[in-house]
Amino acid sequence: MRGIYIISPHAQWIIEQKKKALLKKRYYPKMINIPLALVGPEGILGIISLQEPKLISRKEFEKLRAIHKVTQEEAMKWWGFPNKLYFYPIKIIERYPEPVPFRPLRGTQTFIRTVVKGG
Repeated sequence: MRGIYIISPHAQWIIEQKKKALLKKRYYPKMINIPLALVGPEGILGIISLQEPKLISRKEFEKLRAIHKVTQEEAMKWWGFPNKLYFYPIKIIERYPEPVPFRPLRGTQTFIRTVVKGG
């Protein structure tokens, strides 16, 4: 299964349903509507899927902050705060009661080609 690595506390917020969308600088058509292992620093937290994204402006970034939870400081650090970002709604497929041990390869930033439990 493919996976998506999300830093703390964002991964935990997703699994707790406090964060309901991801922001990305690029459009990832091959990652839409497929099961993705949600990987955080704690391990695999569950399985999610990214829904078809909407291209949003800086103004919409502010309006949608309660849904995506990304601060202006994080946006600056991660993307240099572009004028447009892709807003991917998240669907939770399965929540694991406890994180499953998993360490992504060093340097992993977003998508993981193969996630194996206990790997």
